Amino acid sequence: MPSPHLRRAQIIVRGYCQELGVGYLETSLVDSYRQTLASLHAAGAPLRTPETT
Repeated sequence: MPSPHLRRAQIIVRGYCQELGVGYLETSLVDSYRQTLASLHAAGAPLRTPETT
């Protein structure tokens, strides 16, 4: 989505989430990258554990 439309979309999405009773989180660009990397790190944790055979 083109950047100039993000502010308008934010209002629509926030209202829709409220309608559905779904949580809506606003964060900074840097924090969103941090959250994504933390999630990927947690998802890959089982692959990093050494196997005991």
